[in-house]
This record gives sequence, structure tokens and C-alpha cells, in this order.
Amino acid sequence: MFKHQNIHLYQESADSYADDYIDRRCHEGVCIVHIVQHLRPGGIECLVLAMMKNAGAKDRTLIVALEGRRQDAMQAWPVLSSYGSSIYFLDKPEGLSLVTVFKLHRLLKRLQADVIHTHHIGPLVYAGCINRLLSKRRHIHTEHDAWHLQSAKRRALQRSLLACSKPLLVADARSVASPLQELVKKQTVYVVYNGIDSDRFVPGQRYLASQRLGFTTLLYIERDIEQQIFIGTAGRLQAVKGQAYLIHAMLDLPNNSHLLIAGSGPDLKTLQQLALALGLKHRVHFLGQIEDMPSFYQMLHVFSLPSLNEGFPLSPLEAQSCNVPVVCSDVGACREAICPQTGLLVPKGDVDALGLAINTILTRGKASAAQTSRPSPRQFVKKGKTLVEMMNCYQKLSHSGALSGHFFQENSHA
Repeated sequence: MFKHQNIHLYQESADSYADDYIDRRCHEGVCIVHIVQHLRPGGIECLVLAMMKNAGAKDRTLIVALEGRRQDAMQAWPVLSSYGSSIYFLDKPEGLSLVTVFKLHRLLKRLQADVIHTHHIGPLVYAGCINRLLSKRRHIHTEHDAWHLQSAKRRALQRSLLACSKPLLVADARSVASPLQELVKKQTVYVVYNGIDSDRFVPGQRYLASQRLGFTTLLYIERDIEQQIFIGTAGRLQAVKGQAYLIHAMLDLPNNSHLLIAGSGPDLKTLQQLALALGLKHRVHFLGQIEDMPSFYQMLHVFSLPSLNEGFPLSPLEAQSCNVPVVCSDVGACREAICPQTGLLVPKGDVDALGLAINTILTRGKASAAQTSRPSPRQFVKKGKTLVEMMNCYQKLSHSGALSGHFFQENSHA
């Protein structure tokens, strides 16, 4: 049931931003509007910001967040301030909101959107059906994971929404495309891997990266930093990301190893208390939100993503683009996101397997240090998982509504 709310459609601050945008709009390209649930630090949100930043020269790309307010979001995530009036917030309340439907429809109309691109089921609920019924803009919908389709109710809802909105349907991994194809039967599902900026995430020297980040002081490491081992993880601090398992695994790693945790979230105090209880306070370091992520990855010997659920994660790609091997939980599309020659998968929640895998990669690193030719995780990323390749695919879908060579077929590769 929709909540009863007063509708003040003509007093939204988003209108003034829309007017500013329309005044500057270049009509030679298309206007693409990405619609996300919220703009808090996360994989999908970082991806969409990168897509807006790297859009075609003649296109205009904007982002609409269903939840949140501009001032609060920019205070919590300062990087958003650099995108100015290209971002809009609808301040959706909890539950289904009829007011938000009207706000979104009106904003899309004022922005003269040619293409809408929804990410995940929430934006599909609000944008998909109203677009089909009221405006018939080109609609791209990307599914970033499939774990929610394990619920019969969610499958039924998603099937109905896709049948109503009939978008150009994209999965960001084959493991996402497979259950999605079962859901929509004859509808085409494209596979477009999430991509990262391989020109930004590059290999670097550990000592120089530590200087840029001030880690030698921050980590209270008195000895030569090159004599230390650095394991890293990045993500929102919450149970589903599995940082607690990684902290436990530190007990099985060398005494000169340090765990660097980048990110913020509700479980910070719980994780800090866990590190203290295990006697790991001086080996587990909570770094908060880091803007210079390339330098963070360049510090590492191993990157680990011990999540309990994932879609197609970006952080392992970023680490591997910096030539850092990774250890991931075997969940979601992580199997498709790691270099099979240099990375390892472990069962989710298995502390012993996690520690063993990290130790194995550290041992490999010592053995291969003297080798002139060895497998490169960076080359794995550059073959099909870069931002440039991803943007080329989405630009073709936005402009022509078709994409050759990326159809999902079971037992084949897109």
C-alpha cells in the first residue's frame, strides 16, 4: 500500500537544478539518466559516478537517487560535491511512495531524458513502469547481482516489472545472467561486465604509496615498511562484507602482517572490539573512507574480499589492475572477477580456508619474485573488464538499442 502523503510537486529543489541543466544542455547527443536507490559509498554507486564522468563527449549523463537529500549525501560522501547539479535526490520515504513516482516522472520530463538506465530492483519499480506507460523513452536496466532472486516473491515481482517495462536487459556477469534469463525466458539478456579505469588503477611502488597516504605514521610501524606484509580489504563495514572473518584469519598469518581495512559503516566499533579481543589491535588498522584508492591497493601484497554475498565486485578488479593478487569468497560473480592464475576462491565464512589462501599467495609471491615472466592479474583485467570497454557497450545500447556479441547463452561466453 502506498503511504498517504502531501504532494508538493512544484516546490522541489530539484526543479531549480533541472532548469540550470536544461539551459546548458547540448542537443547534439542524448540525455542519459541513471536511476539508483541511493548515493552512499558502494560498488554500484562508484560505478555510476564513473559512467557519468566517462560518458560520450556529446552526451549528457545525470544521476537520480531515489533516497536521500543532497546536503546529507554530500556531507557523508564529499566526492559527490564535484558532480554539482548533475545529481538529483528525491528524498523517498520508507516503503512504497506514490509521491516519489510523481516526482521522478516530472523530473525526467523536465530533464528531457532520452534514455533512462535503472540499476537494481528499486529503481526498476519506480522508473520502469511509468516510463513504459507514460513516455516510452529508451530504457536500459542492469542487474548487479542475483541473490535476491532466490526469494519466490522477489522473482515474481521482478518478472512482472520486466514484463511491464520491457527494458534492454543487462546482467553484469554470466552468473547473474543465467537466473535472469530463466526469469524472462525469450527476452534477450546482454552480458556487460562492470569495468574499472585501468589508467587510474596502475601498479606502483609500495614505499611511495605509503608516503602519499601517510601510512608509516598512521600505522605506527617503526621498522622498514618494506619488511612488513600488507593484506587489504575495502567495503562498507557491515556483516555481509565478512570483515570479521578476515580479522580472525590474521591469527594464522605471519606476525609482521597487517590488515588494512578501507571503508566506513555501522559495524566499525564491533570490528574494533573484535581486533582488540583477539590481541590484534596493532595489526588491524581501520582507515575509514579513502579517496586515493590506487595508492591503497599499491600498498598491498594481497587483497581480500571475504563477503557473504556479492554481485560482480569492482574492488578485486581495481586491486588486480594494480597487479595485486586477490582472495575472494566464492559467492555471486566473484569467480568471474578474479584472475584464475593468480587469485584464489574460498568458501564464504571459512576462516581457516581464508588464512590458508592468503598464506598460499604470499608464498607464491616470494617464489615468483625472481621470475622475469609470471602471470599478471592486471592483464586479466585489461582483457574485457575495463571502463572503456564497458562504456562502449552501454553507449551502443543507449544510441542504437542493440549490442552485438554480448548475448547471454548458457554454456558459452558472451
